[in-house]
Amino acid sequence: MIAFRIELNGEHICTAGLEQQGVLTAVVSWLRSTSLNETSGEPIEQGCEENLTFNVGGLARDADGSGANLKWVDRTLQEGDEICIKVIQALQVDEPVKREREDPDLWGSKSANITKHSKRNTLNRLCSFP
Repeated sequence: MIAFRIELNGEHICTAGLEQQGVLTAVVSWLRSTSLNETSGEPIEQGCEENLTFNVGGLARDADGSGANLKWVDRTLQEGDEICIKVIQALQVDEPVKREREDPDLWGSKSANITKHSKRNTLNRLCSFP
């Protein structure tokens, strides 16, 4: 199977892969956004949040057909960190450190509203600083 062999600063972190159909991702993200007042939701002057993260995860189907979100790595990065991702063929991979089954009941209007609300909040935070 195709797998990702992950190293962070020269240290082997994991070998992530899926035996069945699914999705495997390795994502480095940087986010800078305006801090918001928790009560009013208004931007805080001189308030800014920055996040630099590295995630290795995936999506798979369990034996009963239910979807599962998988996570091997969820780390905060610092300037100077070095990530090595080697795409390999592997007979064995590490078990994910986290596996969350999707709740099929959430894939209705409730999920759509949560997603819409989350996207709107993210866009508001990203677009509210100069």
